[in-house]
Amino acid sequence: MSWYTVHTKPNAEYRVARLLQEKGIEVFFPEIRSWRPRRGYLTEPLFPGYLFVRADWSDVPLTVVVWTPGVHRVVGFGGQPAVVPDETIGAIRERLEELEAQGGLRPYRLQPGERVRFVAGPFQGLEAVFDGYLRASDRVRVLLEFLGQVHQADVPVTHVTPIANTPPCASRPPRRTRGKGRWIRGRQQPQKRESPVSHDRYRRK
Repeated sequence: MSWYTVHTKPNAEYRVARLLQEKGIEVFFPEIRSWRPRRGYLTEPLFPGYLFVRADWSDVPLTVVVWTPGVHRVVGFGGQPAVVPDETIGAIRERLEELEAQGGLRPYRLQPGERVRFVAGPFQGLEAVFDGYLRASDRVRVLLEFLGQVHQADVPVTHVTPIANTPPCASRPPRRTRGKGRWIRGRQQPQKRESPVSHDRYRRK
């Protein structure tokens, strides 16, 4: 018996978890109480769009999971489902207990110019500069610098975290405009960067 990661369709995590449990499959669906602008505290998936299942494919055919309504794929490499170590699942459980003991994820208001690090998503591990919150959404705009050019990216607020002890505007990229959207001569306008192509994975046909 090993743990595997299931990628669900948008907003289908709860439905998939329920259907898999009804089939007798062990499911680990971590949830956390967190803050959302304009909505207050909510209980939501710790990893939106993902959950974990514990299975032995010799006893439970992979298709039983793949063809469950709401499932997008079982995460894998080279056409084979990727095993999630028991230690990883244990570490997630421990972290959840710590966060719950603290009352959930506490709100933090990022400041323009503050350096942040990606903790999830395709840019995980990279650093950027926070540029501002987007109106009426749970997304933020950040500036990423590649090869001397500044690129804008709109990402979920949960994908970034502030870098400790970095004051706002300490490392903000050089100014590109004179105000009111007028670009300074010789400066290149930021371009939005497309998300990189995802890794090889097991898909249902």
